Amino acid sequence: MKTIKLLSIAILAMAMSMVSCSGDDGEQGPKGDQGIAGVDGQDGVNGTNGKDGEDGNANVHHVVLDMTGHTGTVFAQTVPELTDEVISNYAILYYLGKKDLAETQYYSIPGPVAADFLTQVYAQTQLVQIYFSNYDGTGYVVTADDHLESLRIVLIESTPYTTSKSAYTSVEDELKAAGVDINDYHAVAKYFGLE
Repeated sequence: MKTIKLLSIAILAMAMSMVSCSGDDGEQGPKGDQGIAGVDGQDGVNGTNGKDGEDGNANVHHVVLDMTGHTGTVFAQTVPELTDEVISNYAILYYLGKKDLAETQYYSIPGPVAADFLTQVYAQTQLVQIYFSNYDGTGYVVTADDHLESLRIVLIESTPYTTSKSAYTSVEDELKAAGVDINDYHAVAKYFGLE
């Protein structure tokens, strides 16, 4: 009985303490002072700038051969870039640089070079040859007075649209669609980022 009495007193004391704790909340107290801002962390070290990449198209190569002082009816030059793969899979454009008056004009070849002479171009593995001829088909002898400066060769990797079209035709179609005259060296060079 003593145990029951003690247990009853303990339960009654607990109940009273719970009832006395519940009541209405008091008023909100005043706002406290702003805390002190922490110290900013140290800035990290900036990384080094990477090297700028080379401009241009990775699938377009440009070879310039010096023709200053060339004479004769044939110009032949070794061109290591003219591999079997390039000859088979690339469109190859040729431009002959000739000084006319104060500036260099570029003529798309094969074909006429001003009214002076005609050209034919032959390329084989690592070799390019240009044949010069008069309009009557006889050989034309280039002299220093013709002011030849350079042969510019533009090698453009191409995947033909169909097996019936050559790499040259695919590139010609691409340039035509972009409004670029394939006979204008400066327009082609600008389009491919060669200048």
